[in-house]
Amino acid sequence: RREFAALRKKRRLRSLGELKCRAWLHLLQAERLLLRDWRWAEAQQRRREEFEVRNEARFELQWKRYEEGLETFARTRAAERGPGRERDSWVATVDASLQPMWLNERTGKTRTSDPVEARVRGSIARERKKAEERFAGQVEQMHAAWEAQDAAAQAEMAAGIEELTLSARSAFATALLETGS
Repeated sequence: RREFAALRKKRRLRSLGELKCRAWLHLLQAERLLLRDWRWAEAQQRRREEFEVRNEARFELQWKRYEEGLETFARTRAAERGPGRERDSWVATVDASLQPMWLNERTGKTRTSDPVEARVRGSIARERKKAEERFAGQVEQMHAAWEAQDAAAQAEMAAGIEELTLSARSAFATALLETGS
């Protein structure tokens, strides 16, 4: 009889262990899903950072090409003369102390810096500022969209954690009830 009682006790403990494992199995699956979502969120953040770096590099490359074209255009435009072009023409010369200066052929005024170069640099600076503002606006819109996505993901994650907590409580209560009977 003692041997049968020991075997019965052993079977009962084994079945209780299996019952506990089945009770907690869905909880472990939910935890795995949460961990997978966290890993996905971390990977998504890395992808976003890489995307921003690529976008910045692309902006700089596009700006460099645009700047070259704008500079060429501005210099060509400044050098053009002809009918309908009453622009001032500047001639490079030197003053009495042999310092370089530019003389306006029409008005006779002088400048110590190249007016064409000043106009080109000013145009480039204005265009760069506009381009940077547009790019910053696009980046801002992108960040706003990402924040909305993150808020939705956080809400889903909070709901998942709440569900996991409730599930854990009920699984624990069920396991306690079954082991107590």
